[in-house]
Amino acid sequence: MASKRDDTSWFPRFGDIPGVAWTPPAGVDRRKIRGHDVRPEKNDWGSDSVWWPSLEPGEEGGSTSATPAQQYVGLDWSEAKTVAAVLRNMAEALELPGNPSDYHFIMAGAQERLWKLRQTDPAAVREVERLCWLDVELVRARPEIIAPYHEDEPHLYMEVLNVLYRLYQREGYLAEAEQIAAMAVNEFHQRFERQLDEARERRAVLEAEDAA
Repeated sequence: MASKRDDTSWFPRFGDIPGVAWTPPAGVDRRKIRGHDVRPEKNDWGSDSVWWPSLEPGEEGGSTSATPAQQYVGLDWSEAKTVAAVLRNMAEALELPGNPSDYHFIMAGAQERLWKLRQTDPAAVREVERLCWLDVELVRARPEIIAPYHEDEPHLYMEVLNVLYRLYQREGYLAEAEQIAAMAVNEFHQRFERQLDEARERRAVLEAEDAA
């Protein structure tokens, strides 16, 4: 992952990122989401950063460095009490202009909220798995998301890999857990060696028991 980190690149919507397969759920009409049609302006300081129109009520005419996706008012995850509400809020935010890092953290917030809802709605676990894989797809398409800010800094930690690993271990899918650990080490260069050794050991024990 040698790509230089770039938080100034932006896309009209998450689904416009090449290499990402995303279709918003039925009932989400992008044209009705405030901020879907705004575009940034270059600042006058001579840098590469941009300014976006503020979408905050009462701040019309103002500007901010936050993209519309970041500004989306539905991202107070504590207010989303159901799986459907979390997924709708996330989908609407993903339909707004933003940069790849925005979408990465939006999905992370949704995934974290869904995990907290799993005891009241078992469907939340399935959605957590789906969102984690969608985030992996995003990072593969835009590796600068986990590139370091400076050459002497480590890569950003991919929490979704840890979530997937724990989920598969918890459900007894040891081969899948080992796959995740190997992918974390070999593809994304994460510090996942301990988990990889653990997954291989647990699988070896299980295979030995089956052969006995």
